[in-house]
Amino acid sequence: MWVKNRVVFRGLMIACTLVAACGGSPHDTTMEVSDGGGVDAVAANPQIAFFSRPTPTDEWTPTTLSFWGDQVAVRLSGLGSSSQVTVTAKSASYQSSADFKVKADGSVDLSADAPVNGGYSGVDPDGLFWSMTSDDPTTTEAYPIVVSVSSSGETLVSATLNRYWTPPKVFPIPVTDNGLNGVFVTPASSGPHPALILFGGSEGGLSSGALDAEYYASLGYSCLGLAYFGASGLPNTLAKIPLEYFKTAIDWLKARPEVDPAQIGVMGGSRGGELALLLGATYPDIKAVIATVPSGVVWASLSGTQAAWTLGGVDIPYVPLAADANPSFSTDADGNQVEVDAPIYLTSIKEASASALMTATIQVEKTNGPILMLAGQDDQLWASCTLAQIAMDRLTMSGHASTHADDFQCYAATGHNVYFPGIPSMDASEYQDTFGNLFWLGGTAAGIAHAARDSDARIRKFLRASLGAN
Repeated sequence: MWVKNRVVFRGLMIACTLVAACGGSPHDTTMEVSDGGGVDAVAANPQIAFFSRPTPTDEWTPTTLSFWGDQVAVRLSGLGSSSQVTVTAKSASYQSSADFKVKADGSVDLSADAPVNGGYSGVDPDGLFWSMTSDDPTTTEAYPIVVSVSSSGETLVSATLNRYWTPPKVFPIPVTDNGLNGVFVTPASSGPHPALILFGGSEGGLSSGALDAEYYASLGYSCLGLAYFGASGLPNTLAKIPLEYFKTAIDWLKARPEVDPAQIGVMGGSRGGELALLLGATYPDIKAVIATVPSGVVWASLSGTQAAWTLGGVDIPYVPLAADANPSFSTDADGNQVEVDAPIYLTSIKEASASALMTATIQVEKTNGPILMLAGQDDQLWASCTLAQIAMDRLTMSGHASTHADDFQCYAATGHNVYFPGIPSMDASEYQDTFGNLFWLGGTAAGIAHAARDSDARIRKFLRASLGAN
């Protein structure tokens, strides 16, 4: 049966464990290169150069300071007659490494060369970063990231790459006006800027919305990261949340001088993705919707016994949980039992009456702007590709998809985690709640990382087209 207070987790807290950006501060990243086979460091002249680009379709540019979400290339030169080197990335308890053959000119380009051995395979500029693993996976505090390369105990060269989550003079401002609980983050440059309202899923609280707000403020948007339950002054759980709360947030943003009131979007993940679709269908002030691992139908509260959302004091209809809708269980690579929740939703969809499905389906075609949905084909928490397809079908049949250029991407080898690029994803396929229960999220480390990079580029392009700014 339905497990009370289960967490529909978006994966952002995984990012928080590694990125000191949870506190909004810049971080230092160090790269070192050491010889895997005894190169003559005197005869050679080892060098490291860093390059970055906002998205994979942009040009590489030299850098010593890059935005966290930008893709980074590590290029080595002057390795002399060495035939192979090992490049290792380190960050507190996290580490990754890969071996590379040195070309005849003494160079290695991690953005163009595939490793011959290591934690990832194939040409992948992000590979050294997402393949990092930790010897202390229980660590939850944020800390600066240091990336280093070492091999055989001999370091040939090291270099430092500084990365930032939020640029200087960009700080979150607490928002408690009119019953709101959130943070406002706006670019340092003068506005007005297009704006985003950002929130998490059934993990509750402010952490996901606040982290998103800092990230997208760095890209030129005035952002309101918002909690809607599980925080001071708000309901304790995801049950009977009034959509009017978000209308208050929209009106608050429209009154800010840093905000272009005609260019406001919303972004949420998991249950927050469901919410984002609901808000777009309800309030015409919303001109763009980004929903990650969402559902095109409304679901019940976390207890499964009452409405999750209300409008005008009336419960918003939801798909009832089937009496025989139970999770399944599997065993992870370490032999631990993990809960698989996708069958709960698939069974409930299958057994719901046509009328129940119709009334619970979100009328996404009413949205006054384009919609971007991102989901994982291997989502084992609630089958987000299947649930998002319900919304995409409505958008297509209504003509909204053609008039507004809606986009839906279902990523293979990706589960319930579609999050920021450059974050280690080796442990992103499962989630442990505060009670020690393990939930299977799905996907592979490489699949999750590649989806993160593509979705970041897709979101940036979508926001530029729909709201403007960076």
